[in-house]
Amino acid sequence: MGAGLASPPYNVAKMKKILGDCKFGEDETEFIVINTLIGEEATKEAILTGIASTFEGADDNDVNYFYWNGHGSATKMPHIAPSDFKSRDETTWLTVDELEHALSAAPGTKVVFLDTCYSGGFIGKGFVKSLLVSDDYQVITSCRGDQLCYENPNASIPYCYFTMGVYQACTSYQYSDLNKDGIINLTELWSYVYNWVNDHGYHCKCHAVYTQYFPEGSTFPIIEY
Repeated sequence: MGAGLASPPYNVAKMKKILGDCKFGEDETEFIVINTLIGEEATKEAILTGIASTFEGADDNDVNYFYWNGHGSATKMPHIAPSDFKSRDETTWLTVDELEHALSAAPGTKVVFLDTCYSGGFIGKGFVKSLLVSDDYQVITSCRGDQLCYENPNASIPYCYFTMGVYQACTSYQYSDLNKDGIINLTELWSYVYNWVNDHGYHCKCHAVYTQYFPEGSTFPIIEY
């Protein structure tokens, strides 16, 4: 996951903690399973197989989460780069079409976090191709479809700015939960992350990166604390 990047293992750990701490509704429902693929584990086949096996048995009432952190590209169409990615071999690309097909095979709502360059193209923000935009998707991306995004590899614990923004939103909820209802919905999460990335990425080009989300104005609960 993300050859040449320092932060993906640490970013995955942050997301795992966020999801592990969640308890939804009066019954305080927790995630049934949280699976991860890190480094060389994250081949194209393993990602697609992992989506199918993790979401197996889901029904229309379930909510399934998918998080990706690593390289991405907009060559020909938006795609991410699994660990076995070869830039000149299109069969190794995990395209927006393939990701949508894998995720949409599961019933219920899909919540998608994409921390990768050009990720807004997956929802039509800055690029013509978009598939993760049907009624059963809630998506937040690190940037537009025509932008790069960045990590801070020199921090004591390396991090990507987008994922750190998500982590701060979900652990500093007194600032991100704007209506104080104990839930961070998609629009509240986007608003906090958008501002956090631009406030803290001033020493790199990150301050010009625009976090995107779909659907706009969504009040879907992403994190409940």
